[in-house]
Amino acid sequence: MSGKWDRWYYFKPESQRLASSELSDTSALDILIPILGLGVLTAIGIVGWQIYSYLKLGEWPSLSVISVLSWCNIEWARSPSDWVGVHRILNEFPLSLASFFAGIAPIALWLWWDERFKAK
Repeated sequence: MSGKWDRWYYFKPESQRLASSELSDTSALDILIPILGLGVLTAIGIVGWQIYSYLKLGEWPSLSVISVLSWCNIEWARSPSDWVGVHRILNEFPLSLASFFAGIAPIALWLWWDERFKAK
């Protein structure tokens, strides 16, 4: 063999170390990218269901984070006795945005963490 195949087939020790460090980076992304996709698809599905319901019934169904907590039978979501301000914020925060941010947050945190410690 000659040419580009020689370079691909034969590895130097430095390139093996570089490949192993890149492998650890890509393995984290292999986990985080599907989480991002799931968050985005969930957000699109929620808005799509809301649009479908509006077109069918003529009324926009409001879904918030508190709606999901109520469906999960969390008593605090139904009648808060403390942290009332947090309850009001979660009641006004759209579920589609929450799922979108839940998909983006792990990647953003990983990028921040990776950039912070690679600089040192």
